[in-house]
Amino acid sequence: MALLAEVERFIRRFTVLPSEHAYVALVLWAVHTHFIAQLETTPRLACLSTEPGSGKTRVLEILDLLCHNPLLALDLSMSAFFRIVDDMQPSILLDEVDAIFTGKSKSEATEDLRRVINNGYRIGAVVQRVGGKNRDQVHEFRVFTPVAMAGLGNLPDTLMSRSVIIKMKRRAPGEKVEQFRDRLHRPVGRQIAERIAQWASEVGDLQYPELPEAVADRDADVWEPLLMVAAAAGGDWPQRAEKACLAFIADKPESSVSLGVRLLADIQKVWPEGAPTMFTGNLLMALADMEDAPWADLYGEGLRPRKLSKLLSDYGIKPKDVRVSGVGNAKGYRREDFWDAWQRYCPSVPDEGADEGSHSLRKGDIRDIRDAPLVTSANTVAVTDTNGDKGDTPQPCDQAKQFDVADVTDVALSHGMCADTPVCCVCDQPLLHPESAARGFCEGCHRAGAA
Repeated sequence: MALLAEVERFIRRFTVLPSEHAYVALVLWAVHTHFIAQLETTPRLACLSTEPGSGKTRVLEILDLLCHNPLLALDLSMSAFFRIVDDMQPSILLDEVDAIFTGKSKSEATEDLRRVINNGYRIGAVVQRVGGKNRDQVHEFRVFTPVAMAGLGNLPDTLMSRSVIIKMKRRAPGEKVEQFRDRLHRPVGRQIAERIAQWASEVGDLQYPELPEAVADRDADVWEPLLMVAAAAGGDWPQRAEKACLAFIADKPESSVSLGVRLLADIQKVWPEGAPTMFTGNLLMALADMEDAPWADLYGEGLRPRKLSKLLSDYGIKPKDVRVSGVGNAKGYRREDFWDAWQRYCPSVPDEGADEGSHSLRKGDIRDIRDAPLVTSANTVAVTDTNGDKGDTPQPCDQAKQFDVADVTDVALSHGMCADTPVCCVCDQPLLHPESAARGFCEGCHRAGAA
């Protein structure tokens, strides 16, 4: 459509965005504000960067010319927000949100503003206040309205999940743009906005497009309005919009995924193929060995048995006495206990019984580390490699400071388990080494300061 192409050209005159998909998203977001009366949701737009001078404010200045009923602001209280929105339903363009949500000014008041911006992305959201002469009347204020934000760093996760996130960068030396001057370019921008408003009035009812299979739940709430606008525009805009949608979803920042969901997904990746159970120690070692994962250095000390249990308990998963064939019994987890959570929170999990791919370890990879030191990035030791072949002989270490995994394995396999085997007072792991049995704590819990 010629009008949307003109909007895109106008944006490109003054901004350098990180991708072609970002231009598509920005055009559709600006245009969707003119259709707000027809929409059930309105995605938040977040222009974020790690460094200042990356063009975030410039994007808001351009949107101030193109959006329906724009309101460019540096700060808004919750009470100002819901009164302004109820009165005029503007397109709110909020700059320097890092100072509001993550800076020193973060307070209960900013949490109130975060909640109202969160809830105001869906039609029907209201804020209730008591008023009247005798304070005996309840007034409802509508808070459904478009909101774009710009700032350094990231936003709270609840805002990120409701946003189209454009990660801005400083312009490279060869990237040139026109100097933006409000007095010169406002008339042109507002003229384009008037034409968008005229087109929106002529389109009639927007049609709900068929969403790609990967677009569901919160992602559907965010992208459906933009895909509706693209469908109304026709031409190549529906295809461009769908590609942009899928690209943004695939590139969703990890901060928008909770630590618990990340843990579930990573456990699914490292779970030994075909194994019904897994020892806690083996699971912790496998998680710590994952590249680009937070588990080896979580909270500065690595993921511990107690914290693992706490994170998983939120999903109804608890450690149990389990048996690993050919190894023995110890505290651990059953694969079947994860299945419901994997289905609900990890959409990419394969059907039960299907091939889980190359990410999973094989059953033969399970190691007996029931009383081994907890593995973190600082204390990894040599063990049998994951192909089941004998690896390099573990190097000697100071037994007073660190037990070798191979030594513990020898103890476990030669002596086995018996009814009076002592267990750790914290995590219930069997204490197979005499020094651990004497102090009552396994090496992992001892290192964590349980003693």
